Amino acid sequence: MTPDQHQKILNLLRKNKVAVLSTNSVHEAPQSAAITISEDENLNIFFGSNKTRRKNINIAKDFKVSLVVGWDRGEMETIQIEANAYEIKDVIEIENIKNAHYGKNPESEKYRNNTERVYFRVVPYWIRYSHLSLPQPEVWEVRI
Repeated sequence: MTPDQHQKILNLLRKNKVAVLSTNSVHEAPQSAAITISEDENLNIFFGSNKTRRKNINIAKDFKVSLVVGWDRGEMETIQIEANAYEIKDVIEIENIKNAHYGKNPESEKYRNNTERVYFRVVPYWIRYSHLSLPQPEVWEVRI
C-alpha cells in the first residue's frame, strides 16, 4: 500500500462514524449490522457492542468479517473491507479505545459504563477503495 492510499483510507475512516458490519451466523447465514466506529493510524477499526448481540456471538464462532464504510450521494466515496475481528480483553486497552471511540462518537457516551459492553478490534487484510464522483473515477484494491 502506498502512503497516498493509506492516507485516503484513513481520511475516509476519520470522516465516517458509521459502518455496516457483516458476520457469518452460527447457521452460516450472513448477518449485517450498522455500527459506530473509531480507528487508529494503522487502519484498525474499533466498535463496541452488548455481549448478547448476534454479531458478538457470530464473531466468537468465526472472526472473519466484512465492513462497508462511507457512501454519500455527493461524493460517492467508499471502502469495502475484509478483516479479522478480535474481542479486546485488556482493561487498559479498553479504556484507551473507549476514550478514542467516545471522543469521535459522543452520542454513544451513554454506553461507556455499560458492564454488558464489549469492544472489538477489526484488522483489515483487504480493502477496496472507490471514489466514483471524480472526473476520472478512482477504484483500487490493496492487501495488507
